[in-house]
Amino acid sequence: LFNFSASGNATGITVDRGILLGDLSLRLQLERIAEELGAQALGGLTEAERDELWLQSLAAHPRYTIEELRWENSGGRATFDGFFELTPKLGQELEKASAQATIPQTVIQEVFKQEKGMKAAMLNLLLQSFIKEGAELGLLTFEDEVISFDMQYDQSADNYVLNGQTHEKSEMQAILFKWL
Repeated sequence: LFNFSASGNATGITVDRGILLGDLSLRLQLERIAEELGAQALGGLTEAERDELWLQSLAAHPRYTIEELRWENSGGRATFDGFFELTPKLGQELEKASAQATIPQTVIQEVFKQEKGMKAAMLNLLLQSFIKEGAELGLLTFEDEVISFDMQYDQSADNYVLNGQTHEKSEMQAILFKWL
């Protein structure tokens, strides 16, 4: 089976007229991506032939893992990780998934405070509303000034576990619809 791992870092990321987000680092792993696929097989093929060979060699249960996505600025460090697995045929359905995030409120506020005037106050108000509504719906937790999220999905069990609470698919859809 073909597996792939990668990592990378970006420092001093700025957006929107010089707003400093901070630094990002990422480690990811792609597992069980393809069977019997080697560099030699790809050498003399056209682009269309390579694409066809790639699709034919896709493995039964590929798994894509974000081992860690870390966002750091002077407000602290936020972390994200998770994985997802696909059913045997590409493009069908998600078989399993997991996602976790821990975001200190100060990391987000560090970005917001760079805005001028009323915009910073409005962004902070939106953040507080997002946290309050998300916590009321059980989509996230907010404790000790840290926003957390923990979700698992297993198609065979046909349910979601969100922050320790089990929900059927229809319940999860209703929760997300209320939040939007």
